[in-house]
Amino acid sequence: MLLPWLWTAAGAQAVSFPEFGSAIPGHMDVTYLDLARMVIPGLAGNSNGFYRGGLPIEMRHIEGPDGGGSPPETSGLSNAGVLAIKAGGKDRLAMLYDLGDSPDSAEGYAVLALYDITDKPKLLDAVNVALDRGTYFREPVRLQPEAGRCFPDDR
Repeated sequence: MLLPWLWTAAGAQAVSFPEFGSAIPGHMDVTYLDLARMVIPGLAGNSNGFYRGGLPIEMRHIEGPDGGGSPPETSGLSNAGVLAIKAGGKDRLAMLYDLGDSPDSAEGYAVLALYDITDKPKLLDAVNVALDRGTYFREPVRLQPEAGRCFPDDR
């Protein structure tokens, strides 16, 4: 699904799909899997390159308190869309995780997470952005996070 509210005045960025075991830019000791575990604690890979974990952390839905369904009890994914961006002059990573179907909604459950990777990487914000079953970045992506949040307001 297209995430149209991401199209703001920021320049277009290219989406990548790095291996979870690879290091993030500027941090040889931190992997994309380490970042994913900040959203999905206990996430672990299997021999087929698929990753499973339990429930994601608590987060709001992009449509507000009445939007979205519950997260799947078991999160599963093989990759994540990654955007390297600058916000307020600081290095950030935005990662989009499609966790599968919601058990109580026709839509899926997809998490857009914003990380500060300037020093020790930390999770700044995470939002369920699923409005349909398939949520992904449509290229070219224009994303302008504001004040350490994925979105400037709770829609």
